[in-house]
Amino acid sequence: MADSILSACFTGHRPERFGRPDQYRKSEQKLSSLLADEVIRTIDRGCTVFYCGMARGADLLAGETVLSLKPLYPKIRLIAVIPYPKQPYYWENQWVARYNQVLHRCDEAVTIAQNYAGGCFALRNRYMVDHSDHIIAVINPEESHGGTVQTIRYAKRQNKSIAVIPWQL
Repeated sequence: MADSILSACFTGHRPERFGRPDQYRKSEQKLSSLLADEVIRTIDRGCTVFYCGMARGADLLAGETVLSLKPLYPKIRLIAVIPYPKQPYYWENQWVARYNQVLHRCDEAVTIAQNYAGGCFALRNRYMVDHSDHIIAVINPEESHGGTVQTIRYAKRQNKSIAVIPWQL
């Protein structure tokens, strides 16, 4: 087994960054398949712990993907990294339901701040990168700004390995 990985985290776009409102829904099944392939490759490299930032879009899809693989890989663990407890407070009901389903099935949850404060999302991202050996990113490769791009830049400065799943499918 080359380049053993003990832990990994996810970063990726929220649904509105996928373009038209229906574009994320159209891409979700394909993204889920690509995420599953990458998660399995990461498990095969020795990963047992996955950190999920619990945001709408790529984060929750990644968390759902890890949970779907637990029956095949019972030793893997999913840790929710929550920027603040009311993160899903203003979300649409479908996203709140998905958030709650993932959160209740996680092996552990870490909360970064007790209340919203500027920078709590960046702190969440840094926490995940700092606790991971590998980053799995769902991103438009042409993006030049935003939280996902900042997380990837931080991971590169920390010499973390990064797998990019391009969302332009």
